[in-house]
Amino acid sequence: MGGTFDHLHEGHKFLLKTALSISEYVEIGLTTQKLLEKKK
Repeated sequence: MGGTFDHLHEGHKFLLKTALSISEYVEIGLTTQKLLEKKK
């Protein structure tokens, strides 16, 4: 599961809860602020 979650909101929480409800294992990757700034 991937995404830019720099401001966690209800939609993100729903996505995470849904992923956890349909899978035994959810892998979430983290990125650095530097990479996030390059993306913008």
